[in-house]
Amino acid sequence: MSLTDDDLALVLSATPMVGIEAAAGAGKTHEACELALRWSAGLLPHQSVLFLSHTNAARDVFRRRIGTNQGLRAQVGITTLDSFCLDILNPYARLWELPVPLHTPRPLPEGWFADVRAKAARLLRARAPIAKAIAARYPFVIADEHQDASRDHHAILCQLAEAGARVRMFGDALQAILTFDATIPGWETLMHGIPVVTMSGSWRWADTPELGAWVAAARQCLLEHRPIALDAAPACVRVVRTERDRGVTWPRCTTVRNVLEGYTDGRSVVVLGRRNDDVKEIARVAELELVVNEGSDLGTVEEVIEEVLACQGDAASAARVFVDFMIDVGVLPDATADAIRTLNFTTGVPGLTEVVEQLRASPNLRGLVAATRAAKRSAEQLGWEVIHPIALQTIATLPLHVGADDVQTLAYQAQRAMSELPMPPRCASTIHKAKGREFASVVLPSLDATTFRDSLWDRQLLYVALSRARNELTLVVPVGSPSPLITL
Repeated sequence: MSLTDDDLALVLSATPMVGIEAAAGAGKTHEACELALRWSAGLLPHQSVLFLSHTNAARDVFRRRIGTNQGLRAQVGITTLDSFCLDILNPYARLWELPVPLHTPRPLPEGWFADVRAKAARLLRARAPIAKAIAARYPFVIADEHQDASRDHHAILCQLAEAGARVRMFGDALQAILTFDATIPGWETLMHGIPVVTMSGSWRWADTPELGAWVAAARQCLLEHRPIALDAAPACVRVVRTERDRGVTWPRCTTVRNVLEGYTDGRSVVVLGRRNDDVKEIARVAELELVVNEGSDLGTVEEVIEEVLACQGDAASAARVFVDFMIDVGVLPDATADAIRTLNFTTGVPGLTEVVEQLRASPNLRGLVAATRAAKRSAEQLGWEVIHPIALQTIATLPLHVGADDVQTLAYQAQRAMSELPMPPRCASTIHKAKGREFASVVLPSLDATTFRDSLWDRQLLYVALSRARNELTLVVPVGSPSPLITL
């Protein structure tokens, strides 16, 4: 581990709970795997190390890291915290007025998972034998990205520690970018009264140590509420000044376009934005050949499946749902959208006939899949610019014969499949969806006073953005309104 001898001794000790603070790129996943390996050596046959993540993507990264060691993999349980909450409640679902068998409802009611977390925490708090049984099965628990844990997530870990499990929580206060959720108090609050050690190291920047050193210095500035001095940046950090007017969004800024055109030679690059609308807009610029990073969010897929099932065989309703789906995953000309909505294939638009015929003949899930396949084949003729290819591919690859009872399973399988896909090599992404990932080249095109203000959340968001770059980082700064978090 990248820890001092004393800190490592504490992590491996019988202390019930220990926090491990790890900056971006410090090799947290590697160290978590090493810790799981150490602990698994002394387990009984019925026991496992439990690894808990917040996202499917993080869970699958950890699974792949230990995949080469089959002996270790057999003794490590890997799941998300919310799935773990469902597992805790499953035997008692009827008592809590939850679905039996317990599963995530679709559509998902607002606050449903928050309620599940609270009930799981209450159950372990009120019934100590249940917590002891779980701790006996999982005597060692590793919690990833714990700065994003809710109070109830943390309470569950506390109950397991009280029941005899050793709990180790990896996190980073400066990467706590979900604290807009009132149920997520942040790393420092969660770690109150718990011993914390700090990892050193910069695994991400082994090939570009000067970038790693600069990111580490920028981190220190943000922690100390000092602005980051860009005039001393190394060559791998390119600072581009622009005179962009305040009223012009960054996707329409000429300087930003010029910077991105430098990557039209096919090089891998990610453009990071703060808002979904800006990310979608820059991906629409065809010559840049960027796609939107969809992260692990398949909400569009689930919504279109549910809505088309609700059409109950009405072709006009199914056509409207299909057009909304096409617009959600791309850009569609008004004439094409109107023709599909009215089920009119006499407009002379090439490729439109098959789409409309499928919706007319089968205004159901089968027709949705068939129409999606037809539209995908004829995207160029329809003028359809697809910017969410994963959502489109998910619908297009569904089986044609599927009943309503299978939709939940299909949506789950699609979510799993998407979480295992690599990030697109050339994409535009929100900072939130890029968290936990790394890229050879990163462009941050909006380092202005509106996008990054002088607040705790903005400092955390900026650090996550800066630390995604592995080899080179480009920062575009409007000189008339630079972010107060930097100096030129």
